[in-house]
Amino acid sequence: MKPYLLFSACLLMTACATRNDKVSLKEFDTMLSGEFKADQPGGSVLVRKGDSIVFLKSYGLADLETKEKITENTLFNLGSVSKTFVSNGILILNDDGQLSLEDNLSQYFGDFKNSDIAGKVRIKHLLSHTSGLPDIRNVSANFDFFLTAKDEENFAPIKLADSLNFEPGEKFEYSNPAFNGLALIIEKVTGQPWQKFVSDSILAPAGMLTSKITDGPYPEAGVAHAYSLKNGRYTEDDYGEFPTFAAAGNGGVWSSVMELAAYEQAMERNTFLGKKLTDESRRIFQ
Repeated sequence: MKPYLLFSACLLMTACATRNDKVSLKEFDTMLSGEFKADQPGGSVLVRKGDSIVFLKSYGLADLETKEKITENTLFNLGSVSKTFVSNGILILNDDGQLSLEDNLSQYFGDFKNSDIAGKVRIKHLLSHTSGLPDIRNVSANFDFFLTAKDEENFAPIKLADSLNFEPGEKFEYSNPAFNGLALIIEKVTGQPWQKFVSDSILAPAGMLTSKITDGPYPEAGVAHAYSLKNGRYTEDDYGEFPTFAAAGNGGVWSSVMELAAYEQAMERNTFLGKKLTDESRRIFQ
């Protein structure tokens, strides 16, 4: 979805509070219908007000080859929204006393080239993108490798860093590998694939029964494909074409708008995490 459409969606939520909801939602539908053509890649939109769904409509195709239409149950790759599932998994383990957000990385990774770095960076810094860990992966030079590189392979280069970009907690710098590291910490603490832990601890309690978490390339069928518009033609930009997609900790969750709504509702109701940590998770850890 284009940035201005995301902005318009935010405006819609405000408008609904001050104008007739039906009028606002009709205008929203008109805008989206004009943007997403029936024979092109599209999306699914859900607007919830309180506990009620006030708008739900899907646009376009999930697969340009098969002409499969998008529905409210179509699974999309969530991109960086996936990070919230890893974060909540870490918070559940903290709530259960199996780890502490104050733990440093040396407690989980004994193979950092510079052990001082591992001693300085804490779990809370990974969660809040304030670790200072440099992303020194050379993806462009190792394109084929990173097509299938999972969490371990994506975090391994970070452990070779000689120095930090800044002292932990000093600044904000968005980090994908930080969440590959967090996923690995979940595995070290639980003794099982982090995908299973999150599925059992979050997806199941939230009622996200069809949502999936990648553990390597995702099947070619049953999900919405990603496309790039190049020279007037759509080109698939999916697994097998784009590097780092197999690294699930930073972007490997697949879900539908219906189950994302269930996820948000489960967080509001503290279904899988206590209120204190849920509230803290909605602000930046210092």
